[in-house]
Amino acid sequence: MGCKAKKQRNVEAKKPRSVAVKKQCSVEAKRRRSVEAKKQCDVEAKRRRSVEAKKRRSVEAKKQRNVAVKRQFSVEAKRRQSVEAKKQRNVEAKRRQSVKAKK
Repeated sequence: MGCKAKKQRNVEAKKPRSVAVKKQCSVEAKRRRSVEAKKQCDVEAKRRRSVEAKKRRSVEAKKQRNVAVKRQFSVEAKRRQSVEAKKQRNVEAKRRQSVKAKK
């Protein structure tokens, strides 16, 4: 067998191995990419969850402020009503006194 034939045979013998190695490398690369993609997805999901939680908290805070404002308004309305009622009672009392004084 000549040297050329030997080289040819070695090249043929190496081919399948190199194909297998390439395949293995591509599989590993695919796996690495999928792991990276999963990490990226997890990071994005975490960010999305934190944004949603922040939004929920702000909505809750807004509701609480609204409740406090409504309560304040109702307290002020009650105070106004009681002041008006007191004025009315005073007016009635003065009227009664003036009526008594006339008699």
